[in-house]
Amino acid sequence: MIFSRPKSKLENERPRATGADKDGGGQGMMRIRFSRGRKKAVEKEENDKVRMRQSMKSSMTTTLDSCLSLECDVNDAVCCLSDDREELRRCKPTFSVLSCEESSLGVCMAEEDALRRQVPLLMVMRGSASKWVPLCDACSAVLTNPLLAEAAEALFSPVLVDTTSCKGVHDLQDLGRMEALSGRAPKDVNASPLPLLAITSVHAHTSDNTIYTPHTWTSAAIATAMIHARKANNLPVPPYLNILAEETPLTKCTCTKQTHHLPAFNPPFSDANPTHAFFAVHCTTAAEIHFANLSGVIDTEAGFLNHHKTLMITYDSKRLSYGKLVHHAISHDAANTVYFHTNDQKAVAQINMMNARVSYTRLVQFDAAEHTFVKTVDRKHYLRNTIIKSVPLSPLQKARANAYIAQGQFHEATRLLSPRQGLILRLSQSNKSLTDIVHSFEPVDVNIQTAWFMLSDAGFFD
Repeated sequence: MIFSRPKSKLENERPRATGADKDGGGQGMMRIRFSRGRKKAVEKEENDKVRMRQSMKSSMTTTLDSCLSLECDVNDAVCCLSDDREELRRCKPTFSVLSCEESSLGVCMAEEDALRRQVPLLMVMRGSASKWVPLCDACSAVLTNPLLAEAAEALFSPVLVDTTSCKGVHDLQDLGRMEALSGRAPKDVNASPLPLLAITSVHAHTSDNTIYTPHTWTSAAIATAMIHARKANNLPVPPYLNILAEETPLTKCTCTKQTHHLPAFNPPFSDANPTHAFFAVHCTTAAEIHFANLSGVIDTEAGFLNHHKTLMITYDSKRLSYGKLVHHAISHDAANTVYFHTNDQKAVAQINMMNARVSYTRLVQFDAAEHTFVKTVDRKHYLRNTIIKSVPLSPLQKARANAYIAQGQFHEATRLLSPRQGLILRLSQSNKSLTDIVHSFEPVDVNIQTAWFMLSDAGFFD
């Protein structure tokens, strides 16, 4: 005997497929025969995708809002403008950290703006007859750093002063005021192309102004001075400025004009040339995550060293010793071969291996003539599989964002972005023409200056 389940009222009222549905490809029939279980599964999958997109969008919005909370003037806030294209044009790179007009009387205007916006005063003194952009490429790279330019314009009241154009009585009075602000005579200013970062009291301009100057001509040194100035006035420091201060430049300026150093403070970060360490690993994707948030690590690059999976780590040897780096690699089981450059590094590595009681890790001397490092196309694996890959990022931003995303903390990865980087991220996803420009190359594969200029040449900021 065969028993059949009685149909429910809902099933009895279910519409039948019409002839039109059959002739038109059977779409109506497919909808009727679509099982409820499969339908619910598809709906759940679609809802999950919607929730994920809303979560990522919410993270981006919250991050941009937190960045905007650092601004003291809504006119400088990136996303507070009604016309995003107008603000996008401001992101277009220039050959200066400042967009203000050169004027010997600009100090007065800058001080008034600093008082109005409650931000520190950023003074850049140009005393020589030469152009503001220094001669060597390393100096130019410092000035064209997009994050440094954004911090100067958004977090400070900047003024560019040419002391060689001061002629009148009022100009001489301003020179006297500038001398009081800087603690240097005009003749000393003329001898140095270094920028001067001076913070004045946002309540009164008195003789007790605190002065902060970068100790050398690097983006990290200038950013460090900016951080000191912000903290002195109890103002918040955005994460992107902290990251910029942590990044030791890959090249040091050898410009003949760099002859004047002003050690006005002890910077927390060094300006020494970065050091490279190589570890052969089982999985480069996992190894990049292990080292990304280690203090002193500037960049991580996954690749191959003579056909062996290898991680190249760029680090500041004054903040992170080679011994701590090897200990971190061994303790996380992230290295099966340690490459050393000197006998001292070999001895340090042997001591760490003995203390950890490991015998499977090999020690190999690195020889530049024999060992060739080739970057893999899948480096920063987790980062390049998200929408953040379309944003020009600094090396440390890439490394840390990749680690946060791998740990499921997309929100923390977006917090590393500056407001202008967040604007590029948002518009690259919402505007079809801008999306095509970003997809014409991979910003994640080039340095931040090059990526920014490539976007500019492609018309992204127009």
